[in-house]
Amino acid sequence: MNRSFDELEIEGKRLLNAQEFMKIQRYFQLTEDDFIIQHNHYFDTSEFQLKEQSAALRIRDKSGAYVLTLKARNEDGVMEKHQPLASHEWSEGAPLTQLTNGGPVQTYLEKEWGIPFHELHALGRLTTRRAELSYEKGLLALDESYYFDDVDYELEYEGNSQGHVQKALTQIASRVGLDPHGTEPQPKIQRFLSAAEGRTR
Repeated sequence: MNRSFDELEIEGKRLLNAQEFMKIQRYFQLTEDDFIIQHNHYFDTSEFQLKEQSAALRIRDKSGAYVLTLKARNEDGVMEKHQPLASHEWSEGAPLTQLTNGGPVQTYLEKEWGIPFHELHALGRLTTRRAELSYEKGLLALDESYYFDDVDYELEYEGNSQGHVQKALTQIASRVGLDPHGTEPQPKIQRFLSAAEGRTR
């Protein structure tokens, strides 16, 4: 299956502690039924060439549906190149070289960045418990993520412009009672990659 599509994601994030996570969950009256579990499997070279490009490659397993995604930051937001995978194309622990057979993500990595696909290897899995809801003409997500020995909590908002995103995040902080001066964290992917890189040293 070699279908692919590109997407520009304009979003803002805020790292939370457990108490702030629960505040937001209560404010929006989210129950356990509102959360889904998704698994992200990340890949990079032994020299972490993708991390050096502020990029990341993952396979997301969401309710048994697999999508291979390359994410790279640019001046407008985050570029995402997606490639859906059939269920028989990949299983956890399988090498990437057997699943794409010259697919568009592999072609982009090799032609644009000079990163041979066969040099990519699995770094590990990040599991996220996520709730999503529409808010102020955008998409709000509340995440609880587990990777290696770490757990973190995050509020994410996706909108149509950076101004729209920042206004919504400020409004949520005010309504829920969070510190209005919270700073945007490293992307979840980069936090995972930093933890993975630390484990290889």
